Amino acid sequence: MMSADYFSQTKEHHQKAVNRLATGDEDDLIYACLELRKCIEAYCYNLLSSYLSEAPFRAVETWQPDKVLKELLAIDSGFENTSAFRMQVDDGSGKLGEWMSLGEDRRLPISYVRNSYQALGNFLHVPTIKQVNSGRSVQAQKIREKAAAISERLAAVLAPGRIVSNIGQFCTFNCSQCEAPIARRMPFLDAGGEVECGNCGQQYDYERTTDGRIKFVARPYSWECANCKTPRQIPQSQAKEGLDVSCPECSHPANLRFKARWTVDTVREENN
Repeated sequence: MMSADYFSQTKEHHQKAVNRLATGDEDDLIYACLELRKCIEAYCYNLLSSYLSEAPFRAVETWQPDKVLKELLAIDSGFENTSAFRMQVDDGSGKLGEWMSLGEDRRLPISYVRNSYQALGNFLHVPTIKQVNSGRSVQAQKIREKAAAISERLAAVLAPGRIVSNIGQFCTFNCSQCEAPIARRMPFLDAGGEVECGNCGQQYDYERTTDGRIKFVARPYSWECANCKTPRQIPQSQAKEGLDVSCPECSHPANLRFKARWTVDTVREENN
């Protein structure tokens, strides 16, 4: 599970980018773009860190910011929304005091993150022939303007008072295979969302019992021994290519092999 301080890294990479942009040097401009990309990456992983118990295994393994955010948006439909938090203090007599601001959870739209990240990446490559012909100074000015605009947008998100929150109505349990905590929002479950442990990848089926209780059943891989027909089963998360699954009853040797299944549909056209 993640432990890095991505909240601080986001601010650190942004400040490095600001410092590089301030020099006016063309070589520093490229490094500023690199720092802004790192800032966006840290921003995405900072958000992912607060959703770890809800995030599927594939989201934790990937590194592309837009893919991480897409997974989180599937979990939380309000993921892109900025929220302000405030509170009132009860003095004990039932009278509430003045509203006090706690901070803002400022979010960037996924489309903006994707487009900005890709644009900054393009600036890190050797210029194309077309770009060279347009003039080095002209190209540098375009890069500087774009980088400065992205930096300004990130600065607004990272301004003092920023917090990262995760609020919702959850159903929680521990993974049966690795004991990692798993949490899912009720609207997500009722909409048929998949439940996958973010630590080991074990998948679960979600059921509601007749008395209204919620049940999570770990998905297994099941088969019969080819020799003695003994029923066999292992947790889905443990199924790996080449795994030794020799029968404990008759010692018949066996290994897991995954094969792709293809379906071919033939369309016949009638001659008129």
